[in-house]
Amino acid sequence: MRTIREQFRQERARVHREHAEHNGRFVNQVEEKIPDSHDWSVTAVFYTALQYIDAYLAQKGRVLSHKATEQNHRKRIQFIDEDNVLSRIKYDYLLLKSKSETARYKPPVKFTANDVQKLIDNQLQAIKNAILPHL
Repeated sequence: MRTIREQFRQERARVHREHAEHNGRFVNQVEEKIPDSHDWSVTAVFYTALQYIDAYLAQKGRVLSHKATEQNHRKRIQFIDEDNVLSRIKYDYLLLKSKSETARYKPPVKFTANDVQKLIDNQLQAIKNAILPHL
């Protein structure tokens, strides 16, 4: 029988994974229906990756605050550095984070559908390949 703590971890991981999948569907819909909104797609690809990472962390009992804060981002990086699975995808995560920040805070920078697809095919897929076998 699973302990309450294990049940909590499993539930948190499930919620994060479902949200990651939701974000992934959002990216597909934006790319299909609003083709000039690649900045939003880049941002959603990052948040898809973040939710997969948070699902993995929750599974391991490393739960971050519900509040979106810079402290959470720093703590997540610390967890990534300390974990053998996550440390292999640190570059992919940081690249997505950087691209997302560029999309949100440097509006003159334009992203293309090709840029979005490369981020999905390379960085997001690497993160999913590393994490999904552990969920």
